[in-house]
Amino acid sequence: MKTSLSFIINGKPIAKQRHRVHNGIMYDPQSKEKNECKKLISEIMAKDDLRPLEGAIGANIIAKFPIPQSWSKKKRKEALEKGYVITKPDCDNLEKFYLDCMNKIAYDDDAQIAEIFTQKIYDEEPKTEIELYSLEEIEET
Repeated sequence: MKTSLSFIINGKPIAKQRHRVHNGIMYDPQSKEKNECKKLISEIMAKDDLRPLEGAIGANIIAKFPIPQSWSKKKRKEALEKGYVITKPDCDNLEKFYLDCMNKIAYDDDAQIAEIFTQKIYDEEPKTEIELYSLEEIEET
């Protein structure tokens, strides 16, 4: 049984937003993005005949943001070299969005995530790279 899963979600990384209320009705403003992300993850799992991870899980999330068009060539080069994004969205909101999308697909519940590392960097090609791995398997070896 495979003890790690990897996903690449192309496009600008997405952070979890709070639910909104309109005319007294609460709704999720990101339902479309969530459904698209869930569909992509499900397709990857099915295509590669992957099974959900069990037990304690670790996660690495690398959110690669586009470099602002208005930046000079020098500033763009520095951003690619040094790389870290220190503006919104917050790392925890990125984690929440993607971990919620993988619920019931890559694992039974996101409560299984026992350790997580998230990084926000600049890149020419915006995307989110996610790696999930079994912590129990690592401890045994």
